[in-house]
Amino acid sequence: MDWDARMRSALSASRGLAHLHSEHRLAHGNVKSSNVLLRPDLDAAALSDFSLHPIYAPTAEEEMVALLQVAMACVATVPDARPDARDVVRMIEEIGAGHGQTTTEESARATTSEEERSRGTPPADPTP
Repeated sequence: MDWDARMRSALSASRGLAHLHSEHRLAHGNVKSSNVLLRPDLDAAALSDFSLHPIYAPTAEEEMVALLQVAMACVATVPDARPDARDVVRMIEEIGAGHGQTTTEESARATTSEEERSRGTPPADPTP
């Protein structure tokens, strides 16, 4: 591609991004050269692979970073520095707790309380 063709493609891609951002309030999330598809007409390019936005909630960024940090701890260079599998589960549950997910411990307590109620036993006081 000559310089003029590259500039036209860049301009077309930026117009497409501007349309996604301003008209649809979408973030592309995966802009790279292989996601800019060249078209036969010289002043047009199409964007592909912008479907990641609907998968992730907007305030979920912190949780994604936290999950990435857990993953990085799991592949630490020094094996002894890696968390145990149970610790990984606990860390992921804590991250998910912000989105209405219950932890294994909370689920166990709820199940125990339901069993006690079905037997007519008053539920135990929660431990501090």
